[in-house]
Amino acid sequence: MERAINVANLETIKFDVMGRSAEDTDFHGIRTLLSSQLLPHTDVDVGNFTDLIIEQNYVGSVIVEDCDSMPGDDDDDDDMEEIILLGVTTAVCLQERERFSCVKQLRELLRSLSEKHGGNSKVIEDLLAEDPCKLGLLVNERFVNIPQTIAPPIFNSLRKELRSAVNKKMAFSFSHYVLIAKINKVKIDNEIVDEWVNQEEEFLDDKAVCKFEFPLEQGDDSSIEEQLRNTEVVPFRRVLVFTSEAFEHLVDSMRTGE
Repeated sequence: MERAINVANLETIKFDVMGRSAEDTDFHGIRTLLSSQLLPHTDVDVGNFTDLIIEQNYVGSVIVEDCDSMPGDDDDDDDMEEIILLGVTTAVCLQERERFSCVKQLRELLRSLSEKHGGNSKVIEDLLAEDPCKLGLLVNERFVNIPQTIAPPIFNSLRKELRSAVNKKMAFSFSHYVLIAKINKVKIDNEIVDEWVNQEEEFLDDKAVCKFEFPLEQGDDSSIEEQLRNTEVVPFRRVLVFTSEAFEHLVDSMRTGE
C-alpha cells in the first residue's frame, strides 16, 4: 500500500519532505531512530521492533526526502539509491505475539519504568493485564531539524489508517495509548522549565491519566540543578498514558491550529 503526504516549502530545511508507508529499504533508518531516540539503553530488540513496524506499514508513516522536489539530473539513478529517513510515526498494539519478541520486551520495559519512576500508579499494569490488550504504543520520532509542521498531516493520516484497520477487525481498537516523549530540562531566568522536542506532544501532558518522567542518563543521581551547572540541557523522557479520545483531540487541535 503506497501513499504520500507532501509538505512543501518548509523554510527551516533546504528540501521538501513527504510521508509514505514504510518499506523494507527503510529498515536501517527506522532502527537508527528507535535505538538512538526512543529506546536508548534498553534491552528491547530494536531490529525486531523495526520488522514489526515495516510489516504493519498499512498503519503509520515514515518521513523521507521528497525526491521530486530535489534538484539534480533526473537520469542520475545514483542520487536516488539512498533516501534519508527523517522520522517515523505509527502505533503498535502491545498484545504479545510469538513472532515479535519486542512486544513482550516493551511491556516489561513499561512495567519496569512505571514501578521505578511512576510511584504507586497501577494504570499501566492494569492496561497491560487486559485481554485482549487495548493499549497502543504511539511512536513519534523524527530528527530535531524536521519542523513541527510535518506533524498535522502525518497524525491525521495515522488516525485515518487506524480507523480503517479497526473497520477491518484488526487489533488497533485502542482504549488508551502510551507515549514516551522527549523533553529537555533547561534553566531560564533561574527557573527550570521543560522544552518539548516534539512540540505537538505537549498537548497531551495535561490530558494524561498517568504520567511520570526519568532522566535519559540513568547513572546520574545528581539533582537537575546540579546537572544544569555543568550543562545547558538535561535530556529526560516522560511517559504519558492517555485515552483514545485525547488522541482524537490532539489530531483535531493540530488540524485547526488551536
